Amino acid sequence: FFERENQGSGTMSSGLCGLNHAMKQIFMKGRKPPAEHFRDNFVSNSEGIWIFFEERPAPNPKGVVFVVHGLAEDSSRYLHVAKHLNDKGFSVVLMDLEGHGRSDGERMHVRHFDSYVEDVYGVVNHVLSRSKPLAALPRFLLGHCMGGLVAILCAADACQEQYGVKWDGLVVTGPALIADPKTATPFNMWLARTFGKATPKLRIPPWVDPGPGHKYRVSGLDAAQHRYEQDPSLHYTVRGGLRIGTMLQLLNAMSRANAEAGGMGTAYLALHGGLDGFTLSEGTERWHENTGSKDKTCRLVPGALHELMNEADPIRTEVLTTVSSWMTKRASGTRSS
Repeated sequence: FFERENQGSGTMSSGLCGLNHAMKQIFMKGRKPPAEHFRDNFVSNSEGIWIFFEERPAPNPKGVVFVVHGLAEDSSRYLHVAKHLNDKGFSVVLMDLEGHGRSDGERMHVRHFDSYVEDVYGVVNHVLSRSKPLAALPRFLLGHCMGGLVAILCAADACQEQYGVKWDGLVVTGPALIADPKTATPFNMWLARTFGKATPKLRIPPWVDPGPGHKYRVSGLDAAQHRYEQDPSLHYTVRGGLRIGTMLQLLNAMSRANAEAGGMGTAYLALHGGLDGFTLSEGTERWHENTGSKDKTCRLVPGALHELMNEADPIRTEVLTTVSSWMTKRASGTRSS
């Protein structure tokens, strides 16, 4: 269904890779969810990997928002966002992508970026199929950083048609749309292109690239910055150790999102911090210029760092209010399909 790594080259290594993957699928299909008492909070994807999700309902909701987190984090960092949206009349569905948070899968490893897209639609279709009232509501995607990139691919016209899901709006904050030259050095690019397929799980050593977390803050709010620095999952990225295969998939997905920008007809709001050192605002602006949407807004937030929804006030409150107000204006009716 999705494009996967080519295993038909006839080489022994590719054949073994295909066999190992097939065996892994066989053994994973019968696995139980990672936490038995949270069985209703997991959905299995096509590879038998259990994906965690959590619903945060609002009384008499006027819309439903599906939140997609960024690289090396999980949905728990968006509970305050869910509360804000609940207070504004939106039900919220949080999820952990494959290899993140409470979801199954090898930490920080993905065979193909479309697996993340499948994760999102697996949760979306599961949630909507078991609640007709929720399925009838206007629906929105909200993604941050790599989650913004995932959300952009999900909201593309062709992807909506493929999965049979229509979106009323897309919101992205600090989306990863172009590679930072300071991180995507010629050596790192050579490393990704050369070893990304042969040894995808190999990590980039910290002495080669310690990651942007050593150079930049994610938030002007000290408490948010401290929580970020103490998160053990950051060992795999901003503290060094990003898997080469994942880096290659990110680069390919960025190129794809930009190449297919004309196929983005969904209404969207794109926000980017003016002082973001993790993802480049130029990428968001360039993508915005090329999209085909007739209802599109791109805003640079002066003085803001990477995590707009975790920034110090008044920025955080202004960003959250902007997001909920934008959604409210587009949640004016109910769906017939």
